[in-house]
Amino acid sequence: MGGTNIRAGLIENGVLGQIVKTATPSDSSGEEVIETLVELVAALDPTSAEAIGIGVPTIVDIERGIVYNATNIKNWKEVPLKQILENRLGIPVFVNNDANCFAAGEKYFGKAKGYSSVVGLVLGTGLGTGLILNDRLYEGKNCGAGEMCNLPYLNRNYEYYSCGQFFKDELKTTAHEVYDQAVSGDPMALKYFETFGFHLGKFIQAILYAYDPQLIVFGGSVTQAFPFFSPAMYCSMEEGFIFPNSLKNLKIEISELENVAIYGAASLVFEKVK
Repeated sequence: MGGTNIRAGLIENGVLGQIVKTATPSDSSGEEVIETLVELVAALDPTSAEAIGIGVPTIVDIERGIVYNATNIKNWKEVPLKQILENRLGIPVFVNNDANCFAAGEKYFGKAKGYSSVVGLVLGTGLGTGLILNDRLYEGKNCGAGEMCNLPYLNRNYEYYSCGQFFKDELKTTAHEVYDQAVSGDPMALKYFETFGFHLGKFIQAILYAYDPQLIVFGGSVTQAFPFFSPAMYCSMEEGFIFPNSLKNLKIEISELENVAIYGAASLVFEKVK
């Protein structure tokens, strides 16, 4: 579920079949959003499904499946989504934050297969983080684990400098526009990505000190510009970092999983039925 669109798909034997999509009625009542979601799932004939996984762009009470203050869905302040859908559809429902779903999707279907310690970073308009620790998705008690992007950094926080917000608020442009200019060789655009990469590298240093993962997987729209910001990012990661083995053994990958949001939501089922 996103603030703009809701997408759903049925995964069987690891294969994603039909995908259905609809606009999110974000300005409508909470009940209308629920009805839209139910109709979308019903279009896939869920009667044969083992369970349903849902990723949402906000904090979730994982055990009870309550969604709080969903981003860009103004009437979703406290929605017991799990209970509502289980009552309506008659099968188990698991709900989680979208960045956690990204990490889980990479674990079961993408670049994180075979790794037990992974951080998923979603670089988009904002910055999302999902954790795989000891081969399990780790959300913390209140679904806030791994959200280190909110830690103070310079005069803001890590998120401000490490996602599309940096281009919008600091540089008064967009990451997409800077990317197009960088592709054309514009020196200022290349400099912007160098600065962005420096800040992102400092965020990765914080991640390494906190979790020391085997792998970091990048996803999100800003990742398209990885060739432009990664050299500065790697230099910044190394600068002043005191655990060289952590850097030496770290792998960084770019997600290549199409429809990762759907795969990630479905992966919640695998996590909960282990």
